[in-house]
Amino acid sequence: EENQHFYASLTGADGAFKLTKYTGASLLKKLNELRNKQVLNLNSSHVTAIRYPDSGVSLKKGEKGWEFEEPEGLDISERAVENLTRDLESWRVTDFITDDELKKYGLSKQDKPNTLEVDAKDRTVVLEVSQELDKVHYARIADDGDSIWKITGFMAKKLIAKKADDFRNRQIFVFERDDIHKVSLGHKSGEVTLQKNPEATETGAQWSVIRGEDTNDSPNTSTVNKLLTTLANLQVKSFKEDKSE
Repeated sequence: EENQHFYASLTGADGAFKLTKYTGASLLKKLNELRNKQVLNLNSSHVTAIRYPDSGVSLKKGEKGWEFEEPEGLDISERAVENLTRDLESWRVTDFITDDELKKYGLSKQDKPNTLEVDAKDRTVVLEVSQELDKVHYARIADDGDSIWKITGFMAKKLIAKKADDFRNRQIFVFERDDIHKVSLGHKSGEVTLQKNPEATETGAQWSVIRGEDTNDSPNTSTVNKLLTTLANLQVKSFKEDKSE
């Protein structure tokens, strides 16, 4: 594009001809629509390591599954990591940029773009993501001057400087809802016990609620199920740094 016009040439023919801006832009748009927008070509099952150099977080896949390489010793959420690898596999960019001027898109070395490194089988993908520019993010494979992509803010948040807490296991209990047989709740007015009836049939009362000397053998099923589900899925909202040292 030069002076708001597009120029084209025919293979095997001499010279070039000028297109109107509308025609040139339309042709480029049609060509971009034919390009594969799943630009990383990653298979989630082949990913063996993920690194966020900007935040210092490093994850690796060992024999027993995913674990923190840095920082060490934290309990990891396999689901959180697998969700990310699936996102990377299915990720589609919203548009291709034909301009190769990195500075314009926040991807030059001076701009210090965010970096994400992904190891997958026999290759390492180093992805650079710009800060937000006019409500848009841009990305590219590092040292690949031929490809700049426009990406959504939603995907950019998954790629930019994740913290360790984003991958930590937030589940408080390790049991399933159906594993629960007894729940005791302490309250200033006294203790309440929810206990499963070991002799209950599928159609009979499954649970009893005991408060002191009073027993309710037919508590509200919906209320009981909600309580058990809440307990089994209870998660940490945030982590407090250990400052005991």
